[in-house]
Amino acid sequence: MLKTRIVSTALAAVVMAAGSAGAAGLSKGTPDWKSAGPLSFGPKGVLFLADSQGAAVFAVDTADVQADSAGGPLKVDGIDEKVAALLGTTSKGIVITDLAVNPASGKAYLTVARGKGPDASAVLVRVDRSGKPEIVSLENVPFAKASLPNPPTKERAKNEAITDLAFVDGRVFVAGLSNEEFASRLLSIPYPFADESKEPVSRSTMVPTAGLKPVRRSGRSPLTRSRGSRSCSPPTPAPRWSSFPWLNSSRART
Repeated sequence: MLKTRIVSTALAAVVMAAGSAGAAGLSKGTPDWKSAGPLSFGPKGVLFLADSQGAAVFAVDTADVQADSAGGPLKVDGIDEKVAALLGTTSKGIVITDLAVNPASGKAYLTVARGKGPDASAVLVRVDRSGKPEIVSLENVPFAKASLPNPPTKERAKNEAITDLAFVDGRVFVAGLSNEEFASRLLSIPYPFADESKEPVSRSTMVPTAGLKPVRRSGRSPLTRSRGSRSCSPPTPAPRWSSFPWLNSSRART
């Protein structure tokens, strides 16, 4: 039985104007989200969903901005079994690929692959503070899409087109592989996605970045990247970024 302790995410306040259809830059529709992958929260309940198979990042307005009345840390025992039962299968029939806590509501969001391999369907699941999971519908929701340039073409590499992402100071940072000579890269995408520029912050060899963690060091704002059990040293510098919000997110890997 999988025991998962979900620790609330702390984000510094980010001011973002909201429009009638949801957060700024979003339009109502149904995102063509193909594969469950990393996720991260931005301002006011906006969720960033990675799609490695589709080589894209989606910004989705969850409309989940009311704080849960229950207090204290959220601990869920057997979350894999509960999610599997919700989807009408067993724990062996799903993979929980990532977890993020909505700082606005305190609820946990999971990206779940139902099935195995490239044909697995992607499902977004929300868990309230009582531990009850529910499917989050992505039909007719305010969203925006950013397609990544030069995605990998080999099937195995497609699974690592996006290995992690983080929202920092109005930008979405996306780590993963490309089809370029220096395949491992870190992209910086302005949010809202109206600006189509995807600026490469760094490139390296074929070893993909396994995780991103914003840190604050002597007034500078580097983004620490880890490759498996190793961390890049020195951290990837980002001289144009003035500050980072404090971001502590709990990840669930199964």
